[in-house]
Amino acid sequence: MFGNEQFIALHGMFLSVTSGTGDSLFWSLRARDVSGSVLPDDPIRASLATEIPLVPETEFRSEVHLLNVPFAPTVEKRLRIYALGTAPVRVLVKAYTIGWSAGSEVRSAALQLSAGQEEDGFPSYPGFADLDLGPLVNGLTESWGPRIGITVEAEDDARIWALVLAATPEESTLAVVTPRR
Repeated sequence: MFGNEQFIALHGMFLSVTSGTGDSLFWSLRARDVSGSVLPDDPIRASLATEIPLVPETEFRSEVHLLNVPFAPTVEKRLRIYALGTAPVRVLVKAYTIGWSAGSEVRSAALQLSAGQEEDGFPSYPGFADLDLGPLVNGLTESWGPRIGITVEAEDDARIWALVLAATPEESTLAVVTPRR
């Protein structure tokens, strides 16, 4: 559902620009349903898409917080983590409930990102990991509410960025949850 694993660029890639020109560049990446479930004679639905952020290097941090991730077990939830540099990066992923009561239920998992790659001496592809959040978050106490939070902490002050892609395949919907500072 979330891409063809044989193409490494789907795991992200770096675009190098001349120093100082980043503020004058504008770019966009959109994901849309191409499965055929949207009829071509429905131009409004056919043009709908979800924007996927393209992130500057300054947004990579050693800790990422993702709030209000959809909770329902029927929603497919994937965590995608990207790292700067060519060294492998280990992270700790924590999932916790968000609710009105004091305290929360927490689950965690350690994860190893693939190493980033260089081409011609320049970073070209980030370190990457893709995690199905279902096994980690399904079954968290539902009385806490319909949303969960995810925190990703990198070891050794590595710089990472992450997002959650939440999809309901039967409805052809996609939500993107991006970090909060």
